Amino acid sequence: MHLKQNKDQSIFSSSPGEMEVDVEDSPTTSPVKQNGMVVEVAGPVVIQYKDKKNREKDKKMKNDCYCWICHHTGNMLCCERCPRVFHIKCVPLTEEPDEDWICPCCAHLEECKKLGDKSKCCRTNLAKMLPFALDRMSSSGTEAFQQPVTTEVAPNYFDFVHYPMDMGTIRQKAKAGVWQCTQHFLDNSRWILHNCIIFNGGKSRLTALARTVYNVCQHEMLEISLCPDCFLNSCNADKDWFTRPVKRLIVWCGLNCEVFPSGLLKCCSDKVNRST
Repeated sequence: MHLKQNKDQSIFSSSPGEMEVDVEDSPTTSPVKQNGMVVEVAGPVVIQYKDKKNREKDKKMKNDCYCWICHHTGNMLCCERCPRVFHIKCVPLTEEPDEDWICPCCAHLEECKKLGDKSKCCRTNLAKMLPFALDRMSSSGTEAFQQPVTTEVAPNYFDFVHYPMDMGTIRQKAKAGVWQCTQHFLDNSRWILHNCIIFNGGKSRLTALARTVYNVCQHEMLEISLCPDCFLNSCNADKDWFTRPVKRLIVWCGLNCEVFPSGLLKCCSDKVNRST
């Protein structure tokens, strides 16, 4: 049997880039996983597992209790491959899936694994670029996110945060080549912001700093995705990096009845992003 005790904390929740919503009182219920869903019931609860396999799986991966999108509690849809949980309306889905469900983050990771070394931002190349991105994310004032939070600093931290993350851990995994693609790195970096909102509140100074770190991360991953060669060259100390040739598909562009060659950065359906 598995037991999850009741928790109590006032939370100010906000979704990145959206309006903040104040939550005066958190639910006085215990979140529990049942058939792939996290439900809230009053008081302590006992889960009876159908077989030993499901019990061992839940021990290894403890699901979060707060929606990955809106950071609120409630009835949750659990990902089968990571600790993230979602409200059905936040995914969004119209109804509960009948089969095992994986979240958008894990679905995107599967696509990255299929591409493998075919991608310009494959794991091998990404390991060379991420240290530069992490340096830019580690600006002055972000010291609180550089090392894991300990119980000496916050005694009740792990009562609310089930998947801790910090810049030091992210950097170590980057050196080990864990991150499969830019989106994989971005999704895991977002744990810092998510946990900060849950524990400190959406309006705290630390959460504002965490949101800034995440915004920088988004910018860096976009730059890497558009042109990995340009990103690496820009990180070099040489002043003439902008004049160095890079491997890029050349296309003909038209502007004001004039036609000229241009380097293709990204193709999206019938639209393209060009460099110059």
